[in-house]
Amino acid sequence: TDNDNGDDDKSIVEAGEVAEEEVEEEKAVELSEEEKKQIETKSTLDTLSSSDMMLEPGCFSSVVKLVTLLGAEEGRIKAVQSLTDGFQGQSGICAILSVWLQNIYLKVGMKSKSNSSENQSSNFVRNL
Repeated sequence: TDNDNGDDDKSIVEAGEVAEEEVEEEKAVELSEEEKKQIETKSTLDTLSSSDMMLEPGCFSSVVKLVTLLGAEEGRIKAVQSLTDGFQGQSGICAILSVWLQNIYLKVGMKSKSNSSENQSSNFVRNL
């Protein structure tokens, strides 16, 4: 009989879990179309304002989604603002650093050809 009670308790718990899932599904259904649109708009704006999103492959589809949600005028304005807010120029900074490192390497490499390899690291620092 102990096993029977254990099985009954299990069934009650499972039934309770199913009931909770059904309630949550009903809550999801209860969102109005306007609320769904607001949530989707916020999510899209968050995506567009993420760091350097304008350089990402999915940028254009997010802009199209926002324009579809808000209309051409408002969607365009908010898309440009979000992309501008998120722009940090990280790829540009990396490109500049790459050029600098290349120039340093070339400068140090030319000067250190006549020096021994022991002095190359100290020359590198001095030439900076």
